[in-house]
Amino acid sequence: MDNPRMFWVPSISPSSVIFYTGDKFPKWKNNMFVGSLTQKDLIRVAFHQKGQAEQREGVLVPLQQRVRDVVQGPDGLLYVATEQTFQGKTADGAVLRIEPADQ
Repeated sequence: MDNPRMFWVPSISPSSVIFYTGDKFPKWKNNMFVGSLTQKDLIRVAFHQKGQAEQREGVLVPLQQRVRDVVQGPDGLLYVATEQTFQGKTADGAVLRIEPADQ
């Protein structure tokens, strides 16, 4: 048995994982995106970084919504399904489209 390549302590409660292969975000090509239920974020993981195993970045931190699913659309953009919790109950979420900022 091998040890895991990466892990989170405490757990982020991953909900979905994709590798980005589109051309809308050239710097994100071959990066992994992980939806998090407990961290309430979409986490981008870039591999093969100089001096470290990988780089992790929160993409939707300010929204504080649980990420249920992330997919890459045929247009090369990322689509994220979220949900909110309010006083322990699930509230309405959203489907978000992530597009480059320079458009």
